[in-house]
Amino acid sequence: VYAWTDIDGVAPLRTGKEEGLGPKIGFGLQAGLTPNWAIRADVDRYKIRLPEGKEDVDTFTIGAQYTFR
Repeated sequence: VYAWTDIDGVAPLRTGKEEGLGPKIGFGLQAGLTPNWAIRADVDRYKIRLPEGKEDVDTFTIGAQYTFR
């Protein structure tokens, strides 16, 4: 995963810019409701470089999927 950060003027944080590639890990589940509709959930962790060092960013997403047939 490519990430780019730019932090300016926030008092307690160091300012600066970082960019680069980092790993992403995660897993997801999907359940079919009908032949066309499904629901899904994903959990991912991104390792992102910030001016203060590397940080983990965790995401949880849910969604609905429609397949055109």
